[in-house]
Amino acid sequence: MGAILRVWDEDIRRHLAMKVVLGRGEASTDGATPVVVPAQVSRFLEEAQITGQLDHPGIVPVHELGLDQDGRVFFTMKLVKGRDLKSIYDLVFKGRDGWNETRALSVILKVCEAVAYAHKKGVIHRDLKPANVMVGDFGEVYVMDWGLARVIGRKDQHDLRLAPEGNASKSVRTERRVEREETPDSPIVTMDGTVVGTPAYMSPEQARGEVETLDARADVYAIGAMLYHLLARQVPFVNPGEHISGRTVLARLLDGPPKAIRALRVGVPVELEAMCERAMQRDSAKRYAGTVALSDDLRAYLERRVVRAYETGTWAEARKWVKRNRALTASLLIAVAALLGLLVVVNANRVQTGLLLALADGRRALAERGAAKLLHALTREQEARRESELLGERLTEANRAVLDAAPMLLFKDGIPEDKLTGALTVLAPFLSGLDNDLGGKAQTRLDELRSRPEAQGRGDLLEQVQMQQSRYRAAKQKLDEVQAEYERAVRHIKCQHCAGRGAISSVAGNRNCEACDGVGKVTTTR
Repeated sequence: MGAILRVWDEDIRRHLAMKVVLGRGEASTDGATPVVVPAQVSRFLEEAQITGQLDHPGIVPVHELGLDQDGRVFFTMKLVKGRDLKSIYDLVFKGRDGWNETRALSVILKVCEAVAYAHKKGVIHRDLKPANVMVGDFGEVYVMDWGLARVIGRKDQHDLRLAPEGNASKSVRTERRVEREETPDSPIVTMDGTVVGTPAYMSPEQARGEVETLDARADVYAIGAMLYHLLARQVPFVNPGEHISGRTVLARLLDGPPKAIRALRVGVPVELEAMCERAMQRDSAKRYAGTVALSDDLRAYLERRVVRAYETGTWAEARKWVKRNRALTASLLIAVAALLGLLVVVNANRVQTGLLLALADGRRALAERGAAKLLHALTREQEARRESELLGERLTEANRAVLDAAPMLLFKDGIPEDKLTGALTVLAPFLSGLDNDLGGKAQTRLDELRSRPEAQGRGDLLEQVQMQQSRYRAAKQKLDEVQAEYERAVRHIKCQHCAGRGAISSVAGNRNCEACDGVGKVTTTR
């Protein structure tokens, strides 16, 4: 539609870029330029107005609109010095001049922001491609060439339906143009003769001629195609080293989507691949709603946050936060580990304290039960000893009575009645408590009496004596059981003198420590 010239501003003393409208057709033989038709002037003025009203750092400002000395319409704008995005991609692929993929992504992010501003103003670009993005020497990024832009809601000044291949000859043909038509970046001519967007970056609906339905999502597709170029290291629909015409690229575009990035290059981050796939969906309804959403995801990736085209959710947000804040995460993990360690120690101390208290309670209960058992055994021992002493006394009296009264009972003939009665009276109270061991003398005396002839027929008295012996044996057995229980209770006794190194024994009713020969005082322990 026009030519870009470098001019000098005498008033401000600076260089500017001046765009001049050009006519179509072959130059005349006298050197005159082709005639400019009113429709061309109208579209040129619309481009100047749109560009001038888009006041954004990523869009080149327009300074002046007017007529030159030859009567041609022109407008001036800032002269941008730098490289186009296609050249930047070449530097990225070769790893030169400090350019890498991340830095190139930041350029695409700035493109998204500039185009998002235009969309907010109701303007769609419709010809986004790497050649229309300029990168300044100091990081400036500009979206250039708004000649095919359209204001939503306003009548379109362009007929962007693609002209048949034969009509392309109506445009100006030079050797350079012929060369360009044999490259993937070759332009396609529209029905109104306008050179329109590069087919490699054109949305499918624009390629099909559905110009009335084009909206912001057509620009989203174009930016997605530029992202594809960066990630796959090749132009969409064009194989590396392949030189094909724009019409061939257009045919491939209409036929289907380009090859998947993962099939062309290994190691591409899945988030970027997901963003590119969503931006380049064949169905515009499945793309990002606008470049704002695309820029949000691209910025999220650069800031190591969650890319919504790839994943969403609390877990994804947490994982990205950890990746963004590795040092802080490590510090938090150390703090949490220390806190957990402290809690474990405190809990262990609490458990240990509880165990010690439980052990103390158990020992106390055991000591109380042992003391009760010992007290019971001592009481039983004392009772048994008292009973034993009583039986011993009765035994002694019984032995004496038997020795004195037995002869009179056995040989009562000739014995006065009063003496015999007295003997029986003396003997009777002791027959019930007679000992098994009546004493050596009593037993011997009874044996002698039993062997005498005179004792024949007096067995009833001797049987009574033997019966009393059996009763005493039973009492003696009970005494032995009490003594055994006492010995078991004594095992819970500890010597205070030697700290319990020696065993405790009971000798003649006294508790003695064998380790210290009875010197130490014996007490109960737990």
